Amino acid sequence: MTLYVMAKYLHVVGTLGLFASLGLEWAMLGQLRRAQASEQIREWARVGGWLRWLVPLSLVAILVPGFYMMATAWRGGPPWIGLSFAGLVCVAVLGALSTRRLAGVVRAALAQEGPLPLTARARLQVRFPWVSLQARAALLLAIVFLMTAKPGQ
Repeated sequence: MTLYVMAKYLHVVGTLGLFASLGLEWAMLGQLRRAQASEQIREWARVGGWLRWLVPLSLVAILVPGFYMMATAWRGGPPWIGLSFAGLVCVAVLGALSTRRLAGVVRAALAQEGPLPLTARARLQVRFPWVSLQARAALLLAIVFLMTAKPGQ
């Protein structure tokens, strides 16, 4: 097995990890929006802890082998590589903004005990995390398309 094949394998595994994290985040956001009590918030906020290690690990598994493959096999940088990298940067920025906003809302909801007051429940309905999640999913699907179709070759 060559180093290139191992790099491609890690690249794909990292992508699978990133999509798995999107699925976990989707489930978490859905359940947080339906939460009626702080105990429910606490349960689903634990998923955020998993995402804090899964997302960076997945990004490293995508980027390190990706840079290796770009340096060894894709010299000259076809345009889809730059577009994919720019899309991945957008995904990271949107994810960071969404996580930061949601963390504040969750922290405030966890400060409550028992049933959540209407104000806390309303804050859990914010749209930005959902819009961010959908935009990140669309961007990642577009990147996967670019990686498989390799336009311009």
